[in-house]
Amino acid sequence: MEWFIEYKDYFILIASLISFTTAICVSLITLIGNIYSNRQKYSNDYAHKIIDRRLDTYELIEQVLAKLNQSKSTNDHKRIFVFLEKVDEIDNLLNDIENIYKRELWISVNIHHILCRINRFLVYYKESIKKNDMRYINIYFQEFINDTRKPAITEEYIKLKNVKGAINQYEVALSLDSEYSQLINMLYHQINDDLIRMENVSQFLNGKNSKSSFIKKFF
Repeated sequence: MEWFIEYKDYFILIASLISFTTAICVSLITLIGNIYSNRQKYSNDYAHKIIDRRLDTYELIEQVLAKLNQSKSTNDHKRIFVFLEKVDEIDNLLNDIENIYKRELWISVNIHHILCRINRFLVYYKESIKKNDMRYINIYFQEFINDTRKPAITEEYIKLKNVKGAINQYEVALSLDSEYSQLINMLYHQINDDLIRMENVSQFLNGKNSKSSFIKKFF
């Protein structure tokens, strides 16, 4: 035991160094853990704020979809969409779409393009009815005729598109029923698709910088 007594001070020093080193290591590990935890918390909070903003905006889009989808039966038992009948109310719907454009940062590229197409359809349709001229709605069909998701051209529309002079609003509305329905379906399915992917914030932000495969395919 004499050797232990002789080197006791060294053992105490080594033990102190080990204890000190251990304390430093524990502190560093704790610090790194706290930094990572705080960064993760910040990242999660940031993602939640983006998702909340997006959900608020998509509620507005769903309201527009509900309005677009309003329809009624005619006297001859055919369906007619309300906004194809009540042209004077189209401006209110266009204002709703404009309010969504103001939140463009929070919507997907796909939703933006579909809303743009719906907007163009409503504007051209309103002009055709108010000015009693099929030329305006024809511009819409020409504008999107080369898209993969082409406008739905019906036999009724073909019969009316070259009409000169007075046009019958009821007949025009029925001839555009298929295209109007297609626009509603496009918006409906894209809303669902976006909601499914809502949690993937990184994918959404990356998609804002480039067109997605959907846009490349359909627009």
